[in-house]
Amino acid sequence: MKKIILLLSCIFIFLCSFAQLEEYPKIVTDSVGNKTVIFTLEQVRIIDNKLDILELFEQSDNLSSGLDSICIKVIDDKNNVIALQDIQIDNLTQSNSLKDEEIDNLNFQISKYIRNEVLYDKELKNKDEEIELHLDKMRDFKKKTIIGGIVGGGIITGLVILLLTK
Repeated sequence: MKKIILLLSCIFIFLCSFAQLEEYPKIVTDSVGNKTVIFTLEQVRIIDNKLDILELFEQSDNLSSGLDSICIKVIDDKNNVIALQDIQIDNLTQSNSLKDEEIDNLNFQISKYIRNEVLYDKELKNKDEEIELHLDKMRDFKKKTIIGGIVGGGIITGLVILLLTK
C-alpha cells in the first residue's frame, strides 16, 4: 500500500512538473476570437522598463533625430575596426608565412652545415692519414740517411786508413 501511494505521488509530482513548462511569450486566441499574447510577470517587467526608457528618449527627442546618425556612426566605426583587423590579420598571415619560409631556410642551412661538417671530418681524417704517410716516409728517409751516412763514413774512414797505411 505504501509503495502504491509513493508511486502515485511520484507520478503526480512528475506530471505537475511537466505541466508547468509552458513556453512564454505565447499567442492565444480567446473565446471571442481575438488573439492575445501571454507573458510571464518577469517578461512584462522587462518590457515595461524598456518602454520607460524608450519614452524618456522620445521625450528628449534624442531617439528620433540622433539615433539614426549614432547608429550609422557606430556601424561606420565598427566597419573601420573590422577593416583594420582584416589588414592586421593579413599582415600577421604574411608574417607567419615569412617566418615559415625563414624557418625552412634555416633548417636547410643547418642541414648544409651538418653535411659540410661530415665532409670536413672526412677531409681532416684524410689529411691526418696523409700526414702520417709523409711522417713515415720522413722516418724511412732519416733511417736511410743515417744508415747511408754511417756506411759511407765507414767506407771513407776505411779508405782513409787503407791509404794511410800504405
